[in-house]
Amino acid sequence: MAAKTTKKTTRKKAAGAKTPVETVAKGAWVKWSGRQHRTLDDQAARYGIPIGGATISLPEVARWLHDFLAENARRLKGPETDNAESLDYWKTQRERLRYESEIAQRLDRHDVHAGLGRMAAVIRQAGEALQREFPGAEVVLNQALEDFHSEVDRMFGGDGSADNNP
Repeated sequence: MAAKTTKKTTRKKAAGAKTPVETVAKGAWVKWSGRQHRTLDDQAARYGIPIGGATISLPEVARWLHDFLAENARRLKGPETDNAESLDYWKTQRERLRYESEIAQRLDRHDVHAGLGRMAAVIRQAGEALQREFPGAEVVLNQALEDFHSEVDRMFGGDGSADNNP
């Protein structure tokens, strides 16, 4: 029998086989991780890490770690590492900002029409003052204002039926 025991021992030593450590006590894990028991328990509950018990199975933790990395690869990679996606994102943002800027610069056609009408009224009042000084001047000015009004109506649709451009 002694010969068999010697052969087994010799084989293990020759192969360099060492009994792998598959579990560790929670206290050892606390020491290795530099975290408190409560923190580890909270992480186990929140993320599903198999470190909540009194002993911790290293193969289970290794499996969980690699599954976690595989499931969260896109989020962990970050937007800067994928240049094509990052470039598309910023192009989209630029187009959105350009569109919002164009919208902000547009004038409402009804506001423009009303404003031009008020300006025409001011000019018409000036024409009435000119009429008192120079008879006949008001006729020329009124004709110009009517032409102006017709042009505004043609551009902005005085009855609201023109094009739907803002």
